[in-house]
Amino acid sequence: MHTYVGELVDLLDPTLNRLDDLSAEEARARILAGDPEAVREIGGSFAIVAREGETVRIARSLDRPVRYFLAKKVAGPALIVADRIDAIHDWLTAHGLDDQFHPNYTRMVPAHYITTIRIVGCPDPSPSYRRFVVPRPGLLPPDTDAIGRAYIGALANEIGTWLRGTAEEVLGFYADLGRAFMQGGLSGAFVRLRMIGTAEAVDEFGYDPSFHARLAPLTRALYEQWWRVETAGIEHVPLSGRLMLVGNHSGGLFPYDGVMIAEALRAHHPDGGRQARPLVEDFIYHMPFLGPVLARAGIVRASSQNARRLLRREQAIIAFPEGAKGLGKYYRDRYRLQRFARGGFVSLALQTGAPLVPVAVVGAEEIHPVLARWQWMARGLELPYFPVTPTFPWFGLLGLVPLPSKWRILFGAPIDLAGQYGPEAHRDELLVNRLKEEIRERIQRMVVAALAERDSVFR
Repeated sequence: MHTYVGELVDLLDPTLNRLDDLSAEEARARILAGDPEAVREIGGSFAIVAREGETVRIARSLDRPVRYFLAKKVAGPALIVADRIDAIHDWLTAHGLDDQFHPNYTRMVPAHYITTIRIVGCPDPSPSYRRFVVPRPGLLPPDTDAIGRAYIGALANEIGTWLRGTAEEVLGFYADLGRAFMQGGLSGAFVRLRMIGTAEAVDEFGYDPSFHARLAPLTRALYEQWWRVETAGIEHVPLSGRLMLVGNHSGGLFPYDGVMIAEALRAHHPDGGRQARPLVEDFIYHMPFLGPVLARAGIVRASSQNARRLLRREQAIIAFPEGAKGLGKYYRDRYRLQRFARGGFVSLALQTGAPLVPVAVVGAEEIHPVLARWQWMARGLELPYFPVTPTFPWFGLLGLVPLPSKWRILFGAPIDLAGQYGPEAHRDELLVNRLKEEIRERIQRMVVAALAERDSVFR
C-alpha cells in the first residue's frame, strides 16, 4: 500500500542552526526547491526540514544528526523528524502511538544529501537522494605545495567566516550587557547573563534547549579533550522509555559526574543518543545565580517528586544516592562509596517500573581532591561542607578549575526491579533496604574493576 505523507512533525530545534550568510527562510526555500547547487551554498551548521504540498525535503550539514520515523495514523502516515531517537519515541508516546516504535524502524538522513520523501509505503518510507556536496577530482594540479595552499586557504576562509559571525554576536551581547548595567546596575547585568540565548519555551523544570546548545561545545570539550572520557557497557542503556541511572558520586565542588554521564548518553551512544536529566543536591541548586543556570542546562533539583514526574514522562534520570556525602568525601576515602540514602531510588524504581542501570565513574575523585573541610565556613555560607583542595581557596577562582584526570564510565546491565518483585514491593522496607545495599555493592565492584584497568590518574 502506498500513499502520501499526511502529517509532518518537525521536532528539530531551529535555534541550533548556525547559518553564515542566509536567513533560515532562505535556506529552507533552497532545500525545498531541491537544487543541489543552491543547497551547497548554504554555509554553517544546519538541519532543516521543509514541506510543500505532498513533498518533504530534509538536508543537514555533517555535524547535525537527523533521524525520521513513519507512523501510521487514521488520517494518513505521519512523518516524525528529530535529532534523536528518544525525541521520536517521546512524541509517539505522548500521542498513544508508542506501540509502533522500534529503534530499527528509524532512518538516518545522510549528510550532504537532499532527502526527498513524497510517496511512502507502510511501514517503510521510500526516499530519494540528491547529493549537494560532491568531491570533484582533478581540480588541483599534482603539486603538493599547491594542494597545501588550497587546503590552508579554504580553512582560513572558514575560520574567518566563523570569527566574523562570532565577533558580531559577542559585540552585540556586550552592548546588551552594557545597557543592562546602565539601566539596572549589577543586578540588571546578572539578569541579562542569565537570559543568554533564552528559548521561547522551556519545560516545567526550566530546561532551555537554546541555552543547552550554547553550552554544548564546552561540555564536549570537557568530555573529549580535558577528561578524555572512555565508556564501557553504554550499549546496555535503552534509547527510549523511562530509566534510572544510579552511580557513585564525586567531584568535590560541582557535580561534573552527572554532566559527563549525560554527555556520554547524548553524543556517544553507538546506536544514537538520548537526553538524561541529572539530579543535583539542594545546596548546589540553591547557590546564588547557579540554580537558574543549572535548570536551563537540563539539571533538576533532586527530590522524589521531581524524579517521579520525569519518569512518568518516559525520561531518563541520573541519581546519586550518596548525596552530598559522596560529592564532598575526603580524598583519602576516594572510590569508597558512602552510605546510600534510605532507599528512595529503589522505591521509585519499583513504583514506576523504571529499569535501573548501575553506573561507575572513575576519574572524578581526582579533579578536586578534598584534603579538608572548613565547617565554620560552611555554617556561615549555609553549605553542608566547604572543601579545601590543593588549589581552592588558595588560588581564588583559578582554584575552581578541575584537574585533567583521565575518566572512565562503566554502565551495567539494566535491572528490572518492578518486574522481579512487583510494584507493591516498595512497601516492604526490609526488601527495599536489601536491594539498596545490593545495588551499592554492585556499583562498588564496578568501581574497583575500573580502577584495576587504569594505568594512572592522568592517562
